[in-house]
Amino acid sequence: MPTGPGHDPLENWHISRKEAQIAHTMVGLLRYAASSRYIDLTDPPDLLKAIRTLCQEFEDKHRRG
Repeated sequence: MPTGPGHDPLENWHISRKEAQIAHTMVGLLRYAASSRYIDLTDPPDLLKAIRTLCQEFEDKHRRG
């Protein structure tokens, strides 16, 4: 069985968990940015739609596991 970085299941689990936490934080920041209370995104409506689509896809993916 190989040893070293990338071969330890516990290490891989921690990396996967950290990546999920980072993705969750990024989506939260995108939602915050898309809120009309904090920023006016009426000029670039495609950007607001893209942010909402990205957030929804992230939620859908993580619901399915």
